[in-house]
Amino acid sequence: VVPPVVTPEKVAELFRASMDLDPDSAFSHAQAGTFHLQQGHLGEAERCLSRACRLDRAASLPALQLAEVYSQTDRRRDGLAVLDMCLREGTQDPNVAWEAALYAYGLEQYEPMLTYLDRFDQWKPDTPWSGHYRAAGLLELERFSEALTAVESDEKLNAEASYAALVQKVSCYA
Repeated sequence: VVPPVVTPEKVAELFRASMDLDPDSAFSHAQAGTFHLQQGHLGEAERCLSRACRLDRAASLPALQLAEVYSQTDRRRDGLAVLDMCLREGTQDPNVAWEAALYAYGLEQYEPMLTYLDRFDQWKPDTPWSGHYRAAGLLELERFSEALTAVESDEKLNAEASYAALVQKVSCYA
């Protein structure tokens, strides 16, 4: 006996029914958003994930996914705002802090980036590349001695970043 095939359209219909049954369920909206994101339906993913984030502002997975939707639609500032809100509302997920730091770096918001890296390093100390991004931000802020300290810290943890560390050191000394 061949099991019946469940089409993506049927799955979307079931998610709509689930969200209609309990419109205040962050979980239902987040699951629907994940499905639509996987299907490449960014508009529907954004709608569902936005609702999930409004219902549970500290939930990290919908925040990370909504930030990804915003990134794919050239709205990285909106993505950073969602990640920032999630952090302010009390998430304990270091991935949110890391992504917020990367978004802030890409948007040339170096002071906030350092704040996000502080939070990330608090939750996941001695993580490779954290010092690299910290040094890059500090270099942009012309805080050279702090940047050098960050480079040297990352260099001890991250052998594959030796060339990047050399470039950053030269920049610090220059």
